[in-house]
Amino acid sequence: PRVQPALAGGTLNVKSADALRSELRFVRRPAGAVVSRVAMTGAGQVVPDERVLAEPGAVEVRGALHPWLRAWVLVFDHPYYAATSADGAFALDSVPPGSYTLHVWHERLGVSSQPVTVAAGQATTVTVRLGAGASAADPTPPNSTPPADPASR
Repeated sequence: PRVQPALAGGTLNVKSADALRSELRFVRRPAGAVVSRVAMTGAGQVVPDERVLAEPGAVEVRGALHPWLRAWVLVFDHPYYAATSADGAFALDSVPPGSYTLHVWHERLGVSSQPVTVAAGQATTVTVRLGAGASAADPTPPNSTPPADPASR
């Protein structure tokens, strides 16, 4: 996938679908520090890497040999994240009751944030609009630890 969310502290398994040699650079944004380089030599090869998921933040994936190749790994220090389906739908499971700020990030359309209140035992539905009004100045998605007090989220 072009955008892949993940929980910090794990291992990212990088799988090649290309029969030719390829090399990926994983770059932490916005700082620009290269976190890892992964070289692969054939289709189906899997290379585990723990450096990419070592800390929360946005990691841009770029092809060192194929400059058009680009993707993102968004690393979170909490379990409340999701990638949308093809129709833009998403679900967050087991969110404790409380008031939160929902941040939505798109690599071209920017960041949109809105308040959301989750009630105990009920599904919460939100409609997110990207485009006009979204902040496109920073390509880095927001990433923060939810506070322990639900009232301050």
